[in-house]
Amino acid sequence: MLSALRSGIRYASKMGRHTSELRAWLQGEECEAKSWRDLHTGVAEAFILLSRSKELEDADDIYGSAEKRKKSSGETYPAHAYRELSNGRFLFLHMSADQHRKRIQKLLEILELPSGLLEVEYRGQKYKIP
Repeated sequence: MLSALRSGIRYASKMGRHTSELRAWLQGEECEAKSWRDLHTGVAEAFILLSRSKELEDADDIYGSAEKRKKSSGETYPAHAYRELSNGRFLFLHMSADQHRKRIQKLLEILELPSGLLEVEYRGQKYKIP
């Protein structure tokens, strides 16, 4: 399970375009993630690697193509609001750091990973997830 999580985060970090004030450690070992989007995508990829895509789709905003989700105005979100996952589906990522943290926590709890497995430092704050 941890190996899938590490692989997912490594895969996701290669897609990242932006860096932020984020550092993350998985069981004390620093991860390659550069942003909350990288971490969120990496956790989603772990579900795919573990053949648990259905659980991921039930728990997060997964779409068959980018630009499916609509704003309250009726406009669709731009393509950069999503990241394509290795299974060809799209993860919606246009959200705040706090929303990412909560989604990541929820996903790690579904995987039944131990408390504090993932440590994140962001803008001077430290988080232990889940």
